Amino acid sequence: MAGTDLRVGWRRVPFTVSAWLVLVGVAVATSSHAGPLDPSLRHAFGLAASHLPRGDWTRLVTSLPFTDGGLTFYQTAVMLALCVGICEWRYGPRKTMPVFFGVHLVVAAVTTFLLAYPLAHFGSERGALLVRATDVGPSAGYYGCLGFALFAGRPTIRPRAITVVLLLLALRFLWTFTRVPDHGAGIAADAAHLCAFPLGVLAAHRWGRLGGSRDRPSPPGWRQRRRSSEQEKGDEERNE
Repeated sequence: MAGTDLRVGWRRVPFTVSAWLVLVGVAVATSSHAGPLDPSLRHAFGLAASHLPRGDWTRLVTSLPFTDGGLTFYQTAVMLALCVGICEWRYGPRKTMPVFFGVHLVVAAVTTFLLAYPLAHFGSERGALLVRATDVGPSAGYYGCLGFALFAGRPTIRPRAITVVLLLLALRFLWTFTRVPDHGAGIAADAAHLCAFPLGVLAAHRWGRLGGSRDRPSPPGWRQRRRSSEQEKGDEERNE
C-alpha cells in the first residue's frame, strides 16, 4: 500500500520531486548543507544583473540548484517542496513547470533592466550593489508557484492570503533595501521574491482567462475506486 501511495505521489508531482532531489544532491556535493556555499562556486555559477547584458544566459540555469548554504538550504528545501509541490499536486506539471521557469526568467529580466541598471544609472549605491551582486537559488520560481496556487485556490481565502504574503514580501524588501548595507545579495533576493509572487498571481489570472482548467486531473484509477466503494456501500445497505 505504501509503495502504491509513493508511486501515485511521484506521478502527480514528478517535477517537484526531481527539482528537490537535484537541490539536495548539489547541497551534499558542495557541502552547503552543512555550512555556507563556497564563494568560488557562487562566483562561478551564480546570477548577477551584470551577466544578462553580456549575454551570459547560462547563469539563468546554473544558479538554480545552489543555495547560500547552511540554514538557507533547509529553508529553500522546505519552501520548494511546499510551494511547488502544492501547485503541481493541484494543477499538474504542465502548468507548474512553465510558471516556475517563466517567472524565474521574467524576474531576472525585470530586476536587471528595470531595477538594478536604472538605479545604478542615477548613482544609487543600492543600484550598484544590485548590478554586482551574485544570487543563487530557485526562490523566484517557487514564489511564482505560490502566487499561482493562492490565486487559483479558494475564492474565500484568496484576497486575504495574497494581500498578507505581498505585504510581508514588500516589508522585507524595504527593510533590506533601506537598512541592511550588505554585499547586495540580500537586496537582490528580496527584490526577486517581491517581483515573483505577483507574477505568479498574474499567470494564474491569465491562465483562467484563456480557459485553463483549475483542477488537477484525478489520479489514475480514481473513478474505478470510487465506483467500487459506492458498490460496496450499496451491498452493505442491502445486507442490513
